[in-house]
Amino acid sequence: MTPRIIETTDAKKLRAYATRLMAFALKAVSDGDTDFAERLTARASECLDDAQATEGLGTDRPASSSSK
Repeated sequence: MTPRIIETTDAKKLRAYATRLMAFALKAVSDGDTDFAERLTARASECLDDAQATEGLGTDRPASSSSK
């Protein structure tokens, strides 16, 4: 049986935000603004990394390192 990954509300919001950023990046490329597109793409990648980090925790926020 495959373990179920719980996707938190924050992760869903981060993924949706990353999708919008990528859409803006595509528009920026078509407008010839590749520098702006690269910044948008980098930010979208950060959002996706953050979303992946919060998956499976079962809470909306990652646990702090001080909690045990």
